[in-house]
Amino acid sequence: CGTGAWMLAMAQEFPHATFLGVDLIPCPHPTSDIPQNCMFEIDDINKGLEHFEGQFDLVHARCITFGISNYRKTMEEISLCLKPRGLAIFIEADLDLLAEDRTTILPIALTDKEIREAIARSEQKGLTLSEAEKASLGEGAWLQRIAYEVVYSATLNGSDIPGAEEAVDEGLWRMNMFDPALCGASSVFTPVTPWPRMRDPEQSQKVKYAGSLMRQDAHNALRAFHPLLRKYGVSQSIIDQWTAAADWELTSQKFRCWTRLRVAWGRRKQRKERGSPSGHSTEPSTSPSPSSSGTKGQQFLLHQVEVYNSREEALSAKEARLSTRDPRPLPFVARLARGESIAL
Repeated sequence: CGTGAWMLAMAQEFPHATFLGVDLIPCPHPTSDIPQNCMFEIDDINKGLEHFEGQFDLVHARCITFGISNYRKTMEEISLCLKPRGLAIFIEADLDLLAEDRTTILPIALTDKEIREAIARSEQKGLTLSEAEKASLGEGAWLQRIAYEVVYSATLNGSDIPGAEEAVDEGLWRMNMFDPALCGASSVFTPVTPWPRMRDPEQSQKVKYAGSLMRQDAHNALRAFHPLLRKYGVSQSIIDQWTAAADWELTSQKFRCWTRLRVAWGRRKQRKERGSPSGHSTEPSTSPSPSSSGTKGQQFLLHQVEVYNSREEALSAKEARLSTRDPRPLPFVARLARGESIAL
């Protein structure tokens, strides 16, 4: 449940419902601020959730990747906590920053040594880079580079980031417990800095404000990742140089880029009823499919949300993004493990 902010807001907005949050650490809010219909439990969900199976109408898991050792297993166990027809929502951050078109992945920053190595590899293949092409090798984003190093370090630390990326991006259609007609997936885009300009002044102000908040979060996240990078051998002096470079990118708005949340949702199938071979209730549904409003979803908030109505659509969008990713060098952390020295 993280800070518990979402839980408290939902408990206040829906006083007729009961909410339960689970995390490894206690909720930071004082007991006096917690509504009576809101409870918190300290638990490690990596160890299973059997005691919650079949109890909830809604399960909401957001940004849990760094604490999960097997994401697909945990996703399955979280989903089993649903009652029949219950709704599951999974939300995870994509640590690849996207350019203005929201498809092209920003190139990562390279050290001088890595630039020389990239040029040498091209020459070995018989390719001659122009001066402009050589210069472009030094134009990558340090914010993107730090995210790249953090993903590698977190994976070494036991986080199943690759599993989460695959599982959420492809949606819940693959899971037999969910009704495929009531599944959906989406990408939610937020500007990393307040760079967007919209035609509607009110909407423009909202998006710029979101960008300002995201930039503040990015500054804080850079520092929150320092202990993880130090754990895997990166010196504080090097980390400080990376952070200063990324801070400058954020402050100067050097890159007009977006961050993306990957979202997947679905309703658990109704229990199989006698005389209903399909396994679904013969009673008509009173709630529309979340994915039935795909076109409207794509227009929401000035095209900041893309909705995918099938696993194929979701994977096609993912493939389009990954096709733009430039070749990346071995992470600094991996080089350190091999005894190499690194510098900006």
